[in-house]
Amino acid sequence: MQARQYTTFPWSTLPWFSTDGIALDPAITSGSSGLIAAQVELPSTNYASSNNTKTLALYTKFDTAYPGEGCDTYCTGAYDDVWLAALATLQAGSYDGAKIQAIMPTVASNYYGVTGWTGLLPSGDRAPAKYQIWEVVLQGSPPVPTWVLAGTWDSATDAITS
Repeated sequence: MQARQYTTFPWSTLPWFSTDGIALDPAITSGSSGLIAAQVELPSTNYASSNNTKTLALYTKFDTAYPGEGCDTYCTGAYDDVWLAALATLQAGSYDGAKIQAIMPTVASNYYGVTGWTGLLPSGDRAPAKYQIWEVVLQGSPPVPTWVLAGTWDSATDAITS
């Protein structure tokens, strides 16, 4: 990937890489930081939630309860996390943390939530599914730093599509 030159930011001509912590954050694209982010492209991942019937129903309920807030990937992930914790606690039949932890992989592998299948890796981390890759580019006239979807990584194929 060749860096595009948008500003005179001499000490960085290579892309910078980031995470979901800043992907789509409007603070990154505003002011002078937006021009710098556009110069280095700033590819940033963001979990790509499924848009299944459960997800769409949650969005509708959330938007009704909290107008103007929006339910993002952290919201949908937290929703599924709470369900997994509750279901594992019920399945364990106890509030004992060790028992809940022992049953969690089985519960997660059998739960299809608003984010899709919730299987876990042996480490206990969520098994990856799909991630969007966003980057900052200049768009329009006059050019304005804007987040654009550059591609999607799919764990099933281990491939990036743009």
